[in-house]
Amino acid sequence: MKLEDIAGKEYPAKTIFTLSIKALADHFQLHLKKKTLHKMIRKKDIIWILTVPAIWSDAAKRFMRKCAVDVRKT
Repeated sequence: MKLEDIAGKEYPAKTIFTLSIKALADHFQLHLKKKTLHKMIRKKDIIWILTVPAIWSDAAKRFMRKCAVDVRKT
């Protein structure tokens, strides 16, 4: 599946969703560093939970899970 930006250029949806989830995680970790909490809270101590609407199809839920798992690989 491809997503189109406002200029009409297409990108793989998986890449866009994976990078979006990664950006949220990176922002949170930056916030921890600003508050100097990164000394007390280690990355491995954080358990991420990504919720999706119940009305989504099983295929859409699997897609989001794959994107979230890919974030851990980066």
